Amino acid sequence: MPKRAVQLEAFDFEGESILRQVYPKGEWYEKTHAIIDSDAERARLRIARIRGEQYDHNGTLEVTWDLSYAENGALREERVWRQDGSTEHNHFPGRG
Repeated sequence: MPKRAVQLEAFDFEGESILRQVYPKGEWYEKTHAIIDSDAERARLRIARIRGEQYDHNGTLEVTWDLSYAENGALREERVWRQDGSTEHNHFPGRG
C-alpha cells in the first residue's frame, strides 16, 4: 500500500478502468487535479466514476470515496467511507 498518498482510479461509462494515478498526500491537497476539479475534463475523457483511496504515513487506508458523474462531467453522487467507520452518501439531482 502507498504511504502518505492518494490513489485514484477512473472508469468510463462501460465500466472499464481508463486511468490510475497516485499522488503524494501533500501534492493532493496543494494542487488542482483536472479529473477531480473539471467537469469539462471528465466529459472529454468520458469519466463516469472515480474511486479514490487515501493512505496515512503507515500505509493504512484512511478514507475511500466513490464519485459518479453524468456524461457532461457533473458530479451526480458521492459515497465516502472513513477509517473510523463513518460514512457519507450524497446525491446531486439535476446535475447532468
